[in-house]
Amino acid sequence: MPVPPDQIATMLGPMRDQLAQAEADGAADAAPTDFADARAALDQMEALAAESADMGEWSQVLARDGWWQRFTDPYTRALVAVGEKKYGGAGGAGAPPDDATMLANMVGVFEQSITQLAGNPDEAHLVPVLREVVDLGKSGLSFPRFLRELELRGINQQMLGLSVQRHHLEAQAQQARDLLDPAREQMATALVAAYDGLAGRNELGVVDPLEFELARLRVEHEWAPVIARQDYVAERTPLVVFLLIDWIDAHTSWAPKDERFLGDNAAQTKENIERTQQCNPGFVRVRLDLLSEAIGLDFPALFDEPIFPQVRKNGGPYFSDERVDIARALEPACTPGASPPDDLLARAAAIGPNS
Repeated sequence: MPVPPDQIATMLGPMRDQLAQAEADGAADAAPTDFADARAALDQMEALAAESADMGEWSQVLARDGWWQRFTDPYTRALVAVGEKKYGGAGGAGAPPDDATMLANMVGVFEQSITQLAGNPDEAHLVPVLREVVDLGKSGLSFPRFLRELELRGINQQMLGLSVQRHHLEAQAQQARDLLDPAREQMATALVAAYDGLAGRNELGVVDPLEFELARLRVEHEWAPVIARQDYVAERTPLVVFLLIDWIDAHTSWAPKDERFLGDNAAQTKENIERTQQCNPGFVRVRLDLLSEAIGLDFPALFDEPIFPQVRKNGGPYFSDERVDIARALEPACTPGASPPDDLLARAAAIGPNS
């Protein structure tokens, strides 16, 4: 799913506020091209959020493709142009941005980001690095020395690494675990291991976003067939169980009162019941043949699949303990032209109609 609006606001809100203030100060008139470029960069950053699967992927794209710099450079030039137009300047129109202004603006962006992150789940992971940048920017260094220190101290690497957060990967694994989705849990666990491997190779423990993206592609490619098979089982197993349960329930005395078979009148209800009795065995055989052909599983093996607990949890009344036992015992007898065994029919009748 796309990045949630509140997370987009946390990341881009300070920049939008700065751009709005710059526009109010006349930046659009003083430097129309630079102002338009800054706005376009910000709009594109927001558009990329809609194309990203989550916050981690979006942050990774922004850092990897230099979108922060694409905003900061024209924005700073627009501010300088505003100052020159308002107060005049030795360099005149088009003069290079003043170093002190560049530094102050950069520090201001990070300070606003820290403020916006208050209460955000990522605050503890992001703020320490941002705070280090702010403190360095206020330490009295010139702008060129500031940029050099960012590189020498590895802060640039750390900021780049902020786009890949280990706890996000762990959260994905936990979410899959909560959903009883073993294949996706194992894939997420493999991504955590890939992250740890990349971090262990870096003296700062920082993961390069591009390296991780390549690792992610390899892991996802490896697990894609496993997930596809699991999803096929999860989708097809309930269909067979539904057919089996409907077939035996259509033979009970209370079938005419069950919502599954009710028609507009008694004749339609009778027709629905007879159709279920006559057609479901054929449907069951066809679906089981397709399952066997696609993934080599017969009906009993479906219940031993790792995804079955999720199937059972989502199956509602069809997947009560009793009905699952009935379906498993009933499957061999569910053939065209046959009737359910009397003992299984008595058990099904004792459960009663769905409504």
